[in-house]
Amino acid sequence: VAFTNHSIPASSFIAHLGNTLLVPKMSFVTSQTVCPLTKEALPESSLETAVIFGAAVPSSKMKVCGHACTMGALMDHLKDNKGGVKCPECETSHIISICDVDAAEQLCGSDADGESSGDLVSFRYGPQVFWLSIPQYTLAQERIAQVLGTEVTRLAVIYHGKIVYPQNSKSPRDISDNLIDICKSDEGRRPSLVIIGKRTGRWGAQGGHVHR
Repeated sequence: VAFTNHSIPASSFIAHLGNTLLVPKMSFVTSQTVCPLTKEALPESSLETAVIFGAAVPSSKMKVCGHACTMGALMDHLKDNKGGVKCPECETSHIISICDVDAAEQLCGSDADGESSGDLVSFRYGPQVFWLSIPQYTLAQERIAQVLGTEVTRLAVIYHGKIVYPQNSKSPRDISDNLIDICKSDEGRRPSLVIIGKRTGRWGAQGGHVHR
């Protein structure tokens, strides 16, 4: 099973997650079908499902945790607990890194030892590190805003102490390409990009949208 940016059956996602992301010899749950926060089925979209890791740089050699949550519900959970929480499924691993399914597949799954199947944007936001896949026709800064539950105009992206977004002198596409290039240069390391900005609303368990 290969993940794409299109919706997939939750059962296929769980089967693949158990086969590629979780360490078989460890006591992680490999048959998750329900988000531990919403108590509802995990999203069918690989972009809306978060995979939690207890390492700053998830890799095929360090698959710590690997449990799944609904992305929006996890973001609300982190905000309510000021970021310092453990995985709501195993209640053991600290939430250090958050990926969507496609990003987790690239970092830890069958794509990890081969050519990258798509662009990623990685950044630090609060105490967590995020690794997100970027769907086709989506800008890196738009993808960041989608997951953080805010408006793209409310974001500020910092790189080594300098603001790289917003920049009025560059087009949105040029800025996105620059962010992606920075993330590629950070490969295998803790991300250099830092995001500043507040969420403008809360995710709704019914329908998966941010409510303002």
